[in-house]
Amino acid sequence: MQSAVNPTNRRIGQLVRMLASDQPGEAAAAAGALTRTLTAAGLDIHALAQVVETGLRVPGPTDSLQGRSTPTTYKPRRPD
Repeated sequence: MQSAVNPTNRRIGQLVRMLASDQPGEAAAAAGALTRTLTAAGLDIHALAQVVETGLRVPGPTDSLQGRSTPTTYKPRRPD
């Protein structure tokens, strides 16, 4: 069963997504709103960065090769 998301957490997530906007004004406004939302919650951008660093799992170069057989040559294989 999935727990309900805290409204502040939901808002922070929305604002982080808005940082990717291709509209410079919208991205800048989202950055300001994100800072204000974090401050209202008793947090700052450093706390958000800590959450990202500890909670985000980005695949490394070895992770992408796990579960695959490594070819012994670099020649392309013909389909069977």
